[in-house]
Amino acid sequence: MNSEVEQIMSCIRRRDSKTALSLMASIEGTRGLCARLQVLKAMCLQLTDQASLEDVEASLLKAIELDDQYVDAFVELGWFRLSVLDDARKAMDSFERARSLLEKLNGEVFRGMLACAEELRPDEHRETIKKALRRSLMLQAEESQGLVR
Repeated sequence: MNSEVEQIMSCIRRRDSKTALSLMASIEGTRGLCARLQVLKAMCLQLTDQASLEDVEASLLKAIELDDQYVDAFVELGWFRLSVLDDARKAMDSFERARSLLEKLNGEVFRGMLACAEELRPDEHRETIKKALRRSLMLQAEESQGLVR
């Protein structure tokens, strides 16, 4: 399946949505698409004249049905609902679900990084390490949003 995904990604990078959709249809016909490919399918459908808005939304909802922890599916559904369907209320629900999933994941990342830092710097006080780690993560988040230069 990895080579198939690589082929699909190659098509998407070349902006060849029709070929990507054809490859996905072949996979879907034999064993079904995973959540990631359902999201890619929805994105490709939006770039072609081959599908309705209902088809796009159905593909995103199928991705969530397959993996209700897949953040990208909720983010893509949120943007689709906001930008295409003009439904800010439903979009907010999708983005909120993505935020909730990321909050749990980010908590695990923070705890893991804190445990590593404590082991690497055993003489440093835990609260000092936590503050430095929080500051670093906040700065990184601000930079990724273009809020800090």
